[in-house]
Amino acid sequence: MEFFDPLFLASSGSSFGMEILQKVLAWLIGLSISAGVVWFLAYREMIGKSFFGRITFSYIGLEDGENSERITIDTLLDKHLSDVWLNNRILLRSIVSCAQQCNESAPLVVPEKHHLYHVTSGLRHQISERYSDGLIDRALGFEIRKEELLIALCFSASKADGVQKLRALVLHPQILKKIGEQADAFEKANPKQIPFIKALQAAYKRWQQEENDPKIDRLITKVRVYRRK
Repeated sequence: MEFFDPLFLASSGSSFGMEILQKVLAWLIGLSISAGVVWFLAYREMIGKSFFGRITFSYIGLEDGENSERITIDTLLDKHLSDVWLNNRILLRSIVSCAQQCNESAPLVVPEKHHLYHVTSGLRHQISERYSDGLIDRALGFEIRKEELLIALCFSASKADGVQKLRALVLHPQILKKIGEQADAFEKANPKQIPFIKALQAAYKRWQQEENDPKIDRLITKVRVYRRK
């Protein structure tokens, strides 16, 4: 098979070869620029310890059962934002913009009103799709256990490493209630997790407002999970 060389065609004066060569060079330049932008953004996030492109779903539990004041934080999922919200660029930019407004005293991400449904639906679907296989088991006659969990979207830093990122905190309502009502005790028992405790305090206050006033926008997402006993 004869090798097709656009450089040879270009050197021989072929306009077709020149056109091919220009397209190849334009593609290579575009690829290099894209790679450079991706590298720069990743480097900036790494140096600044602020990660806006990913979201971590963390389950908050109690270390030694219901009477414990020591929390556990276990990663359920770590996803790119476009995997959770289907690469909707307008929505993703809005979420990042809202996250950038968060601080230690206001850790909850408050989406724009017209985006709220899509934001909470994306969070809920990530959990329900993975932890509701019991629905099929129930249809097949197996005994299942149903639980309702809460999801709070926040942007905060871990005190241990200072990394700021979007976090979806997933926990049982009773655990959120306990942490919210005994925040001081939990802060003393978890000195390295104070940012999480403060985020959960804010989530508890918001959850109580939502429970008492149905007209308030729902920031705290409820999700049902079904598991075989």
